[in-house]
Amino acid sequence: KTQGQNQLILLNPTSGRVINVINSSTGERMTEIPCTVRSISPVSPDGKYFYFVDHNRKICQYNLVNDTFHPVSGLSVWSFVINWDFFDLNDGLCLIGLDGSNGAMIVYNIDKKTVSHMTVELEGTASLLSCIDMDKDGILYAGSSSCGAGYYDPGADTLVELPGLPAVDDVCATERYVFYTRNVSNGVGVLAYDRSKEWNMTNSTASNPSPVCTISSSAFPQSGTLSMLAVEKENIILVATSPAEDYTTGALCIIDLTTLDYHVKFDLVSDH
Repeated sequence: KTQGQNQLILLNPTSGRVINVINSSTGERMTEIPCTVRSISPVSPDGKYFYFVDHNRKICQYNLVNDTFHPVSGLSVWSFVINWDFFDLNDGLCLIGLDGSNGAMIVYNIDKKTVSHMTVELEGTASLLSCIDMDKDGILYAGSSSCGAGYYDPGADTLVELPGLPAVDDVCATERYVFYTRNVSNGVGVLAYDRSKEWNMTNSTASNPSPVCTISSSAFPQSGTLSMLAVEKENIILVATSPAEDYTTGALCIIDLTTLDYHVKFDLVSDH
């Protein structure tokens, strides 16, 4: 509630890339904010502001009095914040944001206009697996739509986290590669993890897994993996995807297991 009016702050649940600020008394849409964000902060204790992260990963302040927003002194964060709250600490009012992976946390001191990063020691919590596959050696590769990827080697009785993938839709293990799919802003992304090399998601020049393709088109946008199947006798992997909301017709992507060249077939079953 701001200046005697109720403001409804809505994060677009489909794309997660737009915040709508609506006057719930009149139904008037005050503004739309382009953003890259998993959540927005509560309204500040004085009732004037809320905070979010924009496309450039800058902390932005939204002024509810005049419906304007701007980055806060160039301050940036390294990750996507999933939860925020205000705390009155010894050195002033602070906005604290918690990342969804590895306990990363940002502390923005509103009075001093400073930001600091830290990692808090948090015990991992169980998360539902969204996909699982087994290679020819019996190693189980798994992915989660909420916390990434890992594998279990029953022979050595070891469980290994593979860091850097925030969400995984599906996984498929072949002799050389482990393929992962995930939703990206413009479709379904396919990644290939070369098992002969070290896992590396921290150096973009030598990332492993590396991007293979994005399954989508302007005519047939895609959003989600239906299934993924390796046909090693034919030296291919098949990836089937579902259409984006309000569209029909999924897609089938055929990837060569040697070259990683790919071909996408759209509209196999019209209006399906």
